[in-house]
Amino acid sequence: MSSEFRFVMQNQMDLIGDGIYVGSSRAEADLDALSTENITRVVSVLTDFQPSHKELEYLVIPELDMPDSNLLQYFDTSYEFIHKAVSEKRHILIHCAAGQSRSTTITAAYLMKARNWAPEEALDYIKQSRPQINPNSGFIKQLHIYQKLNYSVDVNQSNGTLENAHFAQDPILKNKSQNDPKKLSVRCKKCRRILFDETNIIEHIPKSTGSDFNSYRGDLNSEVNSRNHNLAMLSRIGINTSTKGLNHNKNICSSVFMEPMDWIKGSQTTEISDKICCPKCEAKLGQYNWSGSKCSCGTWVTPSFQIHKSRVDFI
Repeated sequence: MSSEFRFVMQNQMDLIGDGIYVGSSRAEADLDALSTENITRVVSVLTDFQPSHKELEYLVIPELDMPDSNLLQYFDTSYEFIHKAVSEKRHILIHCAAGQSRSTTITAAYLMKARNWAPEEALDYIKQSRPQINPNSGFIKQLHIYQKLNYSVDVNQSNGTLENAHFAQDPILKNKSQNDPKKLSVRCKKCRRILFDETNIIEHIPKSTGSDFNSYRGDLNSEVNSRNHNLAMLSRIGINTSTKGLNHNKNICSSVFMEPMDWIKGSQTTEISDKICCPKCEAKLGQYNWSGSKCSCGTWVTPSFQIHKSRVDFI
């Protein structure tokens, strides 16, 4: 192989290990390069994609490189597809458009499950061979969720070991000094039990506002930096903080998303998805899904602890 051809090929894809290559869409289109590296299987993480070569086996994952794209739902399927190639000592290419974000995330998820690694270990390993990798913030969150789910998003296979997940303190257990009367609290409409307050709400930007970007608080353990930020966030999802009621706008979200709370830890979180009930009167409030769900506004939130506004009061 000429040095020039090797240079071009290395820009298209890089060998990560165990016959696994990560690369761009140009790598997938280059049959000569694929043949030279004995690649017989391809994972393509692209929307509106048609495989270029009938002689190769493909797994197509039709997702955009956006923080709210749900790659997590494909981690188990892609693991099986990649693992089959590795176990048979066949070479496989995992690619997206640039070979930086989506393909890196799928590869990292495989390595995490295969080697019992944390996300940082898998990404560092890939970066040694392909320095330009750059998975978006939403995908990194999904890798951390995958680790917390014990590397399985299949309800039938999961053993429900979510003990590493962070659960926020039940507001009724807080000391009086910890409770700020200015903060909006959310209560069960039926029995009036306090469920959570505004600091436990997971921010997302409704698609009806004209933005496709899904914004989260980066760390569920962190303090809210700005009261004004909270007020703006609550207004965006249709909560009027001046009247402690709802803005009745059909284009605004019909649900609010909270972080996992202590009062649902245990029997209600041993499955990947299930209903959320009031801890006092057991009225149904909503549902959760560790792999995420879509708000009525169209924005995907991961993980999703979704409370229907019609089932609660904002006080």
